[in-house]
Amino acid sequence: MQAYLTNDWLIEEAFDRNGAEHMARDEELARLRIEQDDLPNVLRLYSWQPHGLSIGYQQSLDAIDLEACTRAGVDVVRRPTGGRAVLHANELTYAVIMRAEAGIYRTHNLIVQALLNSFEPLGADQLNLTGGETNIRAAYATGTLTNAACFASSARHEATFEGRKVIGSAQRRFGKVLLQLRNSKFSVF
Repeated sequence: MQAYLTNDWLIEEAFDRNGAEHMARDEELARLRIEQDDLPNVLRLYSWQPHGLSIGYQQSLDAIDLEACTRAGVDVVRRPTGGRAVLHANELTYAVIMRAEAGIYRTHNLIVQALLNSFEPLGADQLNLTGGETNIRAAYATGTLTNAACFASSARHEATFEGRKVIGSAQRRFGKVLLQLRNSKFSVF
């Protein structure tokens, strides 16, 4: 793991850890910031070794075929944030851990917009922050694929490319500290 300190941010890179280690580190950093308010905000960049399936904080395991994951060599871990299942393979995961007074959607959108802006120099100006075409109740209906898998549908405040969700995120608050995990599926680039 490498770490860099810039102004008010600590930037960590970890590309050789499993999902359980990443989820524990994200939650540890959030909880430390509750106890010590002088610590810098954190941006973590990481990948999953081996590939993993992360389950949302409150998501039921009933929709997940754990035996198939074991046969495929895919670790299964519960995230400290919400949302639906995400397969972490050949991707980059971003974790933002920071103090935030603003509401969930406002901080979420600030983080997403910063990420979208960072891709503009790469010619990715077709990425959008969607107003949401999906009925979220229908997407979360019991027994549907979209209920189990994060990238099976997009809703309001999510980044899309040509109508398909390419960045999923889930946020959890620990008092005034937020942890937002972002997973990107940029197979279009």
